[in-house]
Amino acid sequence: MNTLRLAGFCLLLFATACNQDDKLAVADGGATDGGGTTTPLAKAAKGGARLKAMLAQSAEGISVSLGWYDSKLNTLCKFVETDNGIRCMPLGGASALFTEAPAGASVPQWFTDATCQEQALPSTPATQEGALGIIFDLHCSRTTGYFRVGPAIPLGSGFVKPGETCVAASQEMLPQLRKVLPANLEDFVKATPMVDPAQTGIADVILRGEDGSQQPYGLRDTTGGFDCSPAETREGLRCIPTMRAERATNLFADPACGQEVARVGAIEGPECLQNLGDFRYIESRGFEGVIAMHEIGQPLVQTYEKQGDTCVASDVAAGAFSFGTELPLARFASVEVVDETKGRLTQKVWKAGSARIEDDRVTSASSGAPCMLATTSDDVVRCVPYGWSGVDLQFADAACTNPVWLTYGPQLSIATPERMAVKGAPGGFLLPRVLRVLDGGELYSGPVFAKRLNSCDFVPNVPNSRQPYKIGMKDVSPKTFPAMPFMLR
Repeated sequence: MNTLRLAGFCLLLFATACNQDDKLAVADGGATDGGGTTTPLAKAAKGGARLKAMLAQSAEGISVSLGWYDSKLNTLCKFVETDNGIRCMPLGGASALFTEAPAGASVPQWFTDATCQEQALPSTPATQEGALGIIFDLHCSRTTGYFRVGPAIPLGSGFVKPGETCVAASQEMLPQLRKVLPANLEDFVKATPMVDPAQTGIADVILRGEDGSQQPYGLRDTTGGFDCSPAETREGLRCIPTMRAERATNLFADPACGQEVARVGAIEGPECLQNLGDFRYIESRGFEGVIAMHEIGQPLVQTYEKQGDTCVASDVAAGAFSFGTELPLARFASVEVVDETKGRLTQKVWKAGSARIEDDRVTSASSGAPCMLATTSDDVVRCVPYGWSGVDLQFADAACTNPVWLTYGPQLSIATPERMAVKGAPGGFLLPRVLRVLDGGELYSGPVFAKRLNSCDFVPNVPNSRQPYKIGMKDVSPKTFPAMPFMLR
């Protein structure tokens, strides 16, 4: 699946899409009223019997999705594609096996047997038996599978495969190894994308978990038969296909370097292409956003590039395609963007007919400036101004007594260097902890000094147009900013 993921882990942190028809269900069976009549799908993220939606929500009703908590496994998780469907897979602390390195790179791989068939994992203090791990393809830069960390094998045993031959590892280089066991993906909640049956044209796609959980998952153009996402075009905001190739830079289909080429991502080889049938369109971008859309043409086995005034054969061909017929931008549905204000917060919403997407980024209704989620001194999650963590105090005088602040707006938050646990949240969920919020002050253009050990040293090259400073900022109570308490739903 490649549907636009809008309600995953889009956290407002400090300094913060699917087109396989055989898997995309129209909710005309699973979302009926019991009498065979289709009913609209509920849109808000909500938990089920096992998965719990993590949210930050203001009293006035503005909500920000913070991901999922698997109450059975006591872990945070995220919906991802696996070879056994879309499942909510645990986050954090995963061990990793690295495979398929780019040409010329060396990736140490260990084995438990003399035929180098059973891969092993180096044991570390953080490697726990039974923990979930990922298999990561370095060549294509993607997760290709999952495993369970197994028991340790006897010290001093293990094998490597430096070439075609499997040999015993030298004792001085041999780490403590653990077995790698299969992961049963059915241990994790499976979900199915469903198109709202009550909508025509552009419809909401809802990801529904087998435990009854659900979350917004994107938009689908039911007329064109593709998933889409809002994009600026020279003919306004339109819902263009989510799975799309892009016009390549300095890459051509002919020896005269006259015919442009499209590419599907930064593909390193044909084996990295996934869901190739989903890529049916090509976008071309300019200063106005998308300036043209084409049907995708034929895959190319040879491409060319300009080197000065010469057109030469290129070794870049994987994932390259010719341009097909140009499509009028009017073919793609118009999208309206509005700001919805509730209380002291404003949230951007994209609307196409009755379908809608709520942005997880929130702004202050009074200033129009974006704010971030953080805990404050009262242990409440609030939407506070953006700022810095672990800030290096700087001053306007050589004695380092008169502070100045690097800031890009009227207010500035100062947070702890590390993110902190949130009261009432599952273990592992962290947010910035704001110590101070500063307001006011005047632009400062004089010299800047900073404390270095026992001295106060001059800081060169600041302030400048990209690093504006203020002087005379005053503390504001963090409690003056709107609360968005953490909740499980």
